[in-house]
Amino acid sequence: QCRVEPNVITYTSTISACAKGGEWEKAIHFLSHIVQGKDQLNAISYNAALNACVKAGQWGVTLQLFSMMARGEVKMDALSFSTTMSACHSSGLWKTASKLLSMMTWSGVEASAISYNAVIRGCEKEGSAWEKALSVSERMLQSDADLDPSSISSAILSCTNGAKWELALEFSAGMARSSLELDATTYSSVVSFPAGNRSEW
Repeated sequence: QCRVEPNVITYTSTISACAKGGEWEKAIHFLSHIVQGKDQLNAISYNAALNACVKAGQWGVTLQLFSMMARGEVKMDALSFSTTMSACHSSGLWKTASKLLSMMTWSGVEASAISYNAVIRGCEKEGSAWEKALSVSERMLQSDADLDPSSISSAILSCTNGAKWELALEFSAGMARSSLELDATTYSSVVSFPAGNRSEW
């Protein structure tokens, strides 16, 4: 009887199934089989494992896996970065997400809207991060990434959290000129600015 040996394709499919079932430990287990085997690891296999860890809220393991990719011979793609950056956003590691965004540029990987959003939304919670939020938002505006109102709203809210009212108003006005609508939360934040800061808006 012929016995079919599992290969990188079958292992990757199994890892993806583990991600859907929230079984991140099994996903790591099957990834290790590829590492120890004769098959060449690829970004697809790693991405499936990264996804499994993110879905399970295992941001620490996600960062470890990403570091393994960076140290190895596996070329990271946009999905590798965006998945890891999503984990950073969920865990409040906006500085790490920002470093990964810079790393994408160095690696020649085009940043996606998800990657930009991970940094911008992470900055929203930190009053001291308003400058980074605006900087990344401007990069996003200049890129080919699809711009969505939630990204801009997060940048504006990061300014309000840092009490940078004038910058928030200026950015809000710029978005209005670009025909981008603010969501209800951001609009409420803008109209609640101190009266003196709204006089020229």
